[in-house]
Amino acid sequence: VAGRRLDLAPAAPRSTRAVASAAPLRLALTWSVLRRLAPNVVDVLTPNGRYVRALSGAHGPVIVSAAQRDPGRLTISIAGDPEDHAAALELVRCMLAVDRDVTPFDRAAATLPWLRPLAVRMPGAKPPRYASLWDAFVHVVAFQQLSLRAETPILRRCIASTCPAI
Repeated sequence: VAGRRLDLAPAAPRSTRAVASAAPLRLALTWSVLRRLAPNVVDVLTPNGRYVRALSGAHGPVIVSAAQRDPGRLTISIAGDPEDHAAALELVRCMLAVDRDVTPFDRAAATLPWLRPLAVRMPGAKPPRYASLWDAFVHVVAFQQLSLRAETPILRRCIASTCPAI
């Protein structure tokens, strides 16, 4: 979100972990699949390629960010209550599918003429997941009732009404 700071107070306890990934992984492509459309204000990629997301922790909000310096590794930073760091790390690993081996998909896609061009254009895109069952449920209901282009701004307004900082 342009002009907005996506961070907790500087005093928030932080931790940083290097996380190995099943190759290939391209963070920007995986983020693009997770984001779906530009109006998404929840899943953010900064101009320097860092994925940033606020999550609900057991003890309060947690800000996670992930950066990729090489194809097989992410650096994940977590800010918030230290008791929430381990759970947030596992959640972001799952959301970004860092452990998912996409080799079987790539092999299958190579045999399907209609899918092959997409697979060739997007090597390293992982199948991301929603942060929670609630996220998935809200999107599924909205997607069934409306088009994706109509649903995204509606969800943005719902989020903004409950989180004035957006």
